[in-house]
Amino acid sequence: MDYKELFRKLERTLEQIHRSADLGADLFRTVRRLVDDFRDDLGLESARIYARRGNAYVLVHEYPGEERLRGFRIPVSYAPIQELLRNGIVVHRIQDPGVDPGIEKALGVSHFAAIGVGERTDFVLAFTLGSISDPDH
Repeated sequence: MDYKELFRKLERTLEQIHRSADLGADLFRTVRRLVDDFRDDLGLESARIYARRGNAYVLVHEYPGEERLRGFRIPVSYAPIQELLRNGIVVHRIQDPGVDPGIEKALGVSHFAAIGVGERTDFVLAFTLGSISDPDH
């Protein structure tokens, strides 16, 4: 499965979602549905939503979870964030160059994909990918 193409399609879908006054809540409902509906098919284990706050992306929602990491900050200078800002999408494993194992272990992540949302990438949707995920994509 071509996960980069999958996440590009997801990005197009998200652009078409009717937005309420609270985009963060809309995104949370969307990722919850994706994780619940595509856990087995796509290996989506969990999702996180980050909001841009100055020079960092701050974790504002986790699903599923107890929101135990709410407020976790990832600097905009982090290599996968820079790649996401350039390309709109990233897919990485913890051992990939530029990935900080300390950050990813704190999040409980070893394989992830993320997409930027908004004209200025105001939000990042990140998904933990399970073993069903193709390591070449």
